[in-house]
Order: sequence, then C-alpha cells, then structure tokens
Amino acid sequence: MGVWKHLYGPRRPAAAALVISLALTCIIPASAQEPTPAADPAPRTPAAAEPDSKPRPEPEKPEVAVHRLSIERTLIQRLISDQKDIWTSPFHTSRPDAKWWLIIGASTAALVPADHWLAVQLPNTQDQMRFGRYFSNLGGPLLTYGIAGGFYFGGKVSGNPRAFETGILGAEALTNAVVLVTAIKAITQRERPDQNNGHGRFFVGGSSFPSGHEIMSWSLATIVASEYSEIKIVPIAAYGLATLVGASRFTARKHFASDVVAGAGMGWFIGRHIYNRWGTEPKNGPHPKLAALVPRIEPQMGFGGYGAALRWGR
Repeated sequence: MGVWKHLYGPRRPAAAALVISLALTCIIPASAQEPTPAADPAPRTPAAAEPDSKPRPEPEKPEVAVHRLSIERTLIQRLISDQKDIWTSPFHTSRPDAKWWLIIGASTAALVPADHWLAVQLPNTQDQMRFGRYFSNLGGPLLTYGIAGGFYFGGKVSGNPRAFETGILGAEALTNAVVLVTAIKAITQRERPDQNNGHGRFFVGGSSFPSGHEIMSWSLATIVASEYSEIKIVPIAAYGLATLVGASRFTARKHFASDVVAGAGMGWFIGRHIYNRWGTEPKNGPHPKLAALVPRIEPQMGFGGYGAALRWGR
C-alpha cells in the first residue's frame, strides 16, 4: 500500500490484486492412454495366407499425456524475464528501436530545462486543475487494471482468444510498468510542479519523474492497439486516451512536460516488448472485432409473441 500511495495518492489497488490473482489459475489437461492391440499368437506363413488378403495395419502407438501450463501460471516467470530484458535493453537494442530511444531521450532532456517555464504558461486556475485531475483518473491503476481484467474475463467467458490474450498481456505490461516506474521514481526523486514553486529539482525526495499514470496508460494502449491493429479506430482511440491522460497530468500540475514524455515513451516500449515477445493470436481469426465486449441484439420469434435477446461473444 505504501508504494501505491507514493505513486498515485490514496487510491485503492483492488483491481491490481484482482488481476494478479489470475496468475494462480492452471489448466492441465491429460489424455488417457489406449491399450496396444495384442499380437497374433501364431503368425501366418506365406503359404497359409489368402491370395486377396490385405496387409494388416500397424498397431497405433499409445497416446502420450500432454501437460500444458496456462499463460496465467507462467505470469510470474515471464515478469522476471521481462524485467531483465527491460533493464538491459540499452545493451541489445535494435537499430530501429535505438532511433526511437534517441528521439524520446533527446526530447525529454530538452524539456527538463524548460519545464518550469512551460508550467507557468498555463492559467493554473482551480477549474483547470480540477479538470486535469478528473481526466487523469483514466490512467490510474484502478481503471487500467480494470480494463485489462475486462478483456480477460470477457474473452474467457465468450471463448474469444484474442480478447483473453489482450487481458493477459495488458496486465503483464501494466505490472512491468509499475515495477519500472517505482524504481525510477526512487532513483530520481524529483519534485512535483506543485512543490517548491515548481522548480522540479531532482534527488530531493519527490516522486514526479516519470509519470506513473502515463507509463501505465501507454503500456496498456500499445497492447490493445497492437492486438486490434486492423480495426483502425482502436489504435486511434487507445493512443488518444493515453495522450489525454498525459495532458491531464500536466494541466493538473502533477507532472512536468518531461515527466509525461518520458512516461509515454517508456510505456510504449514496454507494450511493444510484451506484445512482440508473447503475442500469438492472429489478426485474421474468427474474431475480427471486439466480440467479447460489444453486445449484439438477436430477434426472437415464437408462438407466444416477439422479442429480442442480448448476447456477447461469437
């Protein structure tokens, strides 16, 4: 609870506990073995065989019981492996990724000296800060883990594997984001804009850099946008909401501009890493839309009258 209050204020991490509990489930199906047919007690000689007899088929091999660990069961092992890859990424970054790291890093470094000037350009009225606080809740742990949980349970109930995978990978990306941002905040200790006249000093016990709401928003948005990339409105909506969260944290005077840019970049890289490494569902399967979350109305007719049924899933 101390870490959550340190990062996000007095909010209850109930949704985080709900999603983390998903890692305790396990599906271990086993197939039974079939007995091997008994051999003939006395093999026939070539002279005794009928001229029109066909060769006897070879006896089938007994099935081997296959045990599969579900994706939830391996969540903790994957989290440890992902954290290792994330922290060592500067040593094995590909050339295309290095270009984006350079752009985001340079933008963050350029914004740090201008953070105070940018912050005082806003009117900084009570209405502005209230509006910012309201919309920044979209990137909090309660809602982001809740969205991932919605995909998970919707996919599980309706049999939609892509929605199910979106929930699993979303929770995994969010958890990696929480671990990373907690460590970086503890190292940088930057003041927030509403402290010490908004000078944003580092290493003085603050918790401003980077934005935790933004890194969580962008990590989840990247998972959702990647899973449903063929539906054009989904990436636009996902990244648009994540950008709105960052702007809201800035207008609420909870983060500087460099905090927001750094958080967005880190969240995007985390989401890409999780999806590229663990995503398996194809984009042309039997579920091209958000079937697990979007209901459909089916008309019903009978001898007693007419009606309609509300259904989810395929």
